[in-house]
Parts: sequence; C-alpha cells; structure tokens
Amino acid sequence: MAFGKDTQVSMMMGFPAVADKIQEIDRLRGYENTYVTISEVKKECLDGVKITLEDGEALVVSNEQMILTATGWKQAADIRKEDWLCGKEEDEFIVVEDVASVKQENMVKIRVLESGSIIANGVTLGIYA
Repeated sequence: MAFGKDTQVSMMMGFPAVADKIQEIDRLRGYENTYVTISEVKKECLDGVKITLEDGEALVVSNEQMILTATGWKQAADIRKEDWLCGKEEDEFIVVEDVASVKQENMVKIRVLESGSIIANGVTLGIYA
C-alpha cells in the first residue's frame, strides 16, 4: 500500500500524522479502534489515484489500495465519482466528488506485520501483511 506524502494517517493514539513522517514500528489506528504495526517504510514513484471528497479533502493512494465503500471493498483504481466511502465510524460515509489518475513521486509505501484496516484522511483503507 502506498500514500501520497501529504496524506493524514491516524496513529495509534488517534491523532493524525502526515504519511511522509511515518516510521517503522509506528502503529496505525484502523476502523473500530483496531491497529496495525508498520514493518517497513520506503518512498517510490507510483501510479495512483487522487480521490477528492465532498469536503474538499483529497486522498492520494496507489491504484491497488483497497478502500471500504458502502457496497464493499474496492481497489482505488475502481473508485468512481459519487461512490460512498466508509469513514472512521460505523454508518459514516463520505461522497466522492472527483477521481483523477496521478503519477506521484515519493509516495510513501508501507508494509505491516498484521493485516487490518487504517484510517487515512477520514477514509477506511484495507492493509495486508
């Protein structure tokens, strides 16, 4: 999984951190207060998508990133305008305003020790060990 360097990711204690500042052994907060531990962080130039949300927030992730929607899990490359993305709480949905393909330098690619979910820019993302 990979994020744009400015993506806000929820850390274990619930506060956000910019993806560019994430380090190995950090713990990220997921949906319903679950956690995953980071085992590796590196930066790469990757193809991805910029998903603009109804509140103007933008989420930049790699194409293969799994995102929880109102209809189930979808790869980021399959997200469309007006899809409903699951937020950080049960029954919280965020509407997609726009989706654009991007080639992003210095995307923050992470590996984790356990599979689970994380919250990035208020959206629930899947992450796999």
